[in-house]
Amino acid sequence: MVGFAMAKTSYSGDLIRANKKAVLAMPTEELAEATMACGGSAGRNTDKVTKFAIDMQPLDGSAIQIPVHCCLAIACSITEVVEVGDHYLYIGAVDGIRGDLGKKALFAWDKDSVSLRPAR
Repeated sequence: MVGFAMAKTSYSGDLIRANKKAVLAMPTEELAEATMACGGSAGRNTDKVTKFAIDMQPLDGSAIQIPVHCCLAIACSITEVVEVGDHYLYIGAVDGIRGDLGKKALFAWDKDSVSLRPAR
């Protein structure tokens, strides 16, 4: 099982609640700029894949596509949604995992601000 939280206002959350499916994908360092741009852009009115030129690929066992430059993807079926303040906590059963240990993941944290750099 896997759990993650998203703001109640999240467009991705709307889609997850409607479809009861999600894929958690960890981008690699090749997507550093696109990842930051996506985080600062609302998906409800923007096709982020097109706008930020993100190459996508199918994920076996899911209709959801993932970025080509992704080191880990966890596909899950949502089994429960719990309200937690201004967020929803999504709990899901893992349907499949794809990983590539040869790719460097991004790490986002830099004391007072968000920055992206390769994970160690």
